Amino acid sequence: MSHASLRSLAVVLALLTGMVSLVAHRARAAEEPPAVSFDLQGTEAAEAFAQIAAQTHWDVYVGGDVTGKITLKADKSDGEKALNEMADQCGAGWLRFYLIEKPADQRPSRTVDKLLELLGNRQRERLQKMPEDRRRELLQRGFDQGVGARGGGAAQQGQGAAATPGGQVPNKFVIDPLRFLRAAEFHDKVSGSLQQVDLSAALLELWNASGYPLVTEESVDKPVSINVTDEDLEKVLEQVCQTLDLKWRRAYLVTKPQEMTREQMAQRMEQGWNQTWDMFWKQDPATRQQWLQTGISMIKNIPPDRLEQIRKAQWAPRIVERFTNFMTNITPEQRQEIAPLVRELMNAFAPGN
Repeated sequence: MSHASLRSLAVVLALLTGMVSLVAHRARAAEEPPAVSFDLQGTEAAEAFAQIAAQTHWDVYVGGDVTGKITLKADKSDGEKALNEMADQCGAGWLRFYLIEKPADQRPSRTVDKLLELLGNRQRERLQKMPEDRRRELLQRGFDQGVGARGGGAAQQGQGAAATPGGQVPNKFVIDPLRFLRAAEFHDKVSGSLQQVDLSAALLELWNASGYPLVTEESVDKPVSINVTDEDLEKVLEQVCQTLDLKWRRAYLVTKPQEMTREQMAQRMEQGWNQTWDMFWKQDPATRQQWLQTGISMIKNIPPDRLEQIRKAQWAPRIVERFTNFMTNITPEQRQEIAPLVRELMNAFAPGN
């Protein structure tokens, strides 16, 4: 199965489911320039990224497998461009995102894996709430056209390689854990008007406008309003957080693509399958219907050429067989509820069966 067709299949399954941390402990003011200065000569990757975190007061979360020696000189240079160059030297990808949280003397400890889980959950919520036409456009054009392995503005300025690091490996799949979190393009200035919405809705709209994931684990009852035109995203975040007595932080994930054998990929898909349905049945009926409609929409919007690749691939019979077995082990009421999704999957992966 080609990497392109695998990605098309993975986006349908992964978006339905549900390391090292370098954290600076002072929130950066919106107007502070993210500049760095250093002269690194064969410096260990972890230490090099730690210098960016210390000088910019960003949160930089680096996967444990991101290793190597960094040689880089910077003199009051753009911090994100420096981070991009470091990641490039390590063969890693990166993503800028924003954390919104309550002020606290001791911030929660976060790992790369936990952040990927949090961001993945918020991405699924975003897709489910997105208007059908916008969701179709996003799914059809891909999540990282023109940006590749880089997840921020530095990538759009011609900094660093555009291709996913690692490339193709014979008899293996190269999976980039950040791929489905990247936007086609990023914007540091945003425009929009929202009146008396909750924090979650405001962050989703800012995510849509900027391309940068904005996430929180806080529950806030007080509504917020936004009315801006071509305003700096971080200034808008500052206004929102001041209204709600919260703090925002710019953060980065730096990870390497994962090489998997076919057996490992099959195991990963099985785990994702089980997690998907465990999560699905825990939702209320209205939410389950929303999930089903989102899944149906994503399947329908797989580009025809990729869908044809999926049908011819060795994975297609496995998906059909897995779904057939799954249907025999649920109640008649459950089978009836998910029947529309089942029909769409069968039509997509096994037409005529």
